[in-house]
Amino acid sequence: HSTNAPRVLQSVKGDFTIEVRVDGRYEPGSESTKAGRTGYNGAGLVVMLDPNNVVTLARAALQNSDNAPQPYANFEIRVNGELERIGLTGDQHLPKASPIILQLQRRGTKITAATSNDGTIWYVLGAKEIPATWPKKLQTGIVAISTSTAEFNPRFSNLKISK
Repeated sequence: HSTNAPRVLQSVKGDFTIEVRVDGRYEPGSESTKAGRTGYNGAGLVVMLDPNNVVTLARAALQNSDNAPQPYANFEIRVNGELERIGLTGDQHLPKASPIILQLQRRGTKITAATSNDGTIWYVLGAKEIPATWPKKLQTGIVAISTSTAEFNPRFSNLKISK
């Protein structure tokens, strides 16, 4: 698996919180750039050491075989290129069309993910444990991921990074 999606990053040292509002059209369609898979669209937050060591929280849509895209929050971690647990469409269903605010928070070796419709009430998806060998200084920012042959045009706004 490659992590070569378009992204905008900056260095952050130590504990931090990053938030962004994500909007756009999430209708990946059944044609995928990956053989044997249906289309996928995802846009959101990324924390990374390098392309093989990555945590992502995305507003995502996976095309179902019944031709209806399944919108959900996709929270994943890859360590040394290995996906520790794939995000599942049942983890947290999201509304199809309204904007979503995504948040990742690092505290030591834990990265916690949350989503919100309004920035006040948060749904926590849990925490991922990053290896203690990851340094204090990591890259964080926004990312857009698609395996769909259909156009994908996510919109980001209100990006905030705080210590």
